[in-house]
Amino acid sequence: MLKSKPNSSLPLQVLIFLDEYYTWFWFLISLSMFVIKGYSLEYPKYTVGGEVAGIFLVTAVQQYRLFLGSVGNKTEGVIYLVWFIIFSIPPIIGAIYYIVIQTYVLILDVIINAAFLVLVGLECLMSIMTIINFKSAEKYS
Repeated sequence: MLKSKPNSSLPLQVLIFLDEYYTWFWFLISLSMFVIKGYSLEYPKYTVGGEVAGIFLVTAVQQYRLFLGSVGNKTEGVIYLVWFIIFSIPPIIGAIYYIVIQTYVLILDVIINAAFLVLVGLECLMSIMTIINFKSAEKYS
């Protein structure tokens, strides 16, 4: 029997759930665009490999980050949420790279990466609020 009500954040968990699907959507669309760009545009030597590897790296870090966030929220583990926030930095850098710095930026690149940034940013804000909630509930229990 529970002594107190759970402090887990439903909005954070919903964002994490949506982001799990969006990450795979982002991955597939980004790879598809590189296939199209690779066949229709002239890339400098050795550029495509690094940019495609970046997509795989961002996706891998993102999957681990989402796992940490989900576990931290469900178990009310503050340290997991802190790591969730720290592991948000590589996907943010990756999304900014794919919006601004990559060799050829298409409008679809800007749209899917901007949505990616908004989602990660909202998750970071929600996780900070959830950490504050966990700490205040811990203080009063």
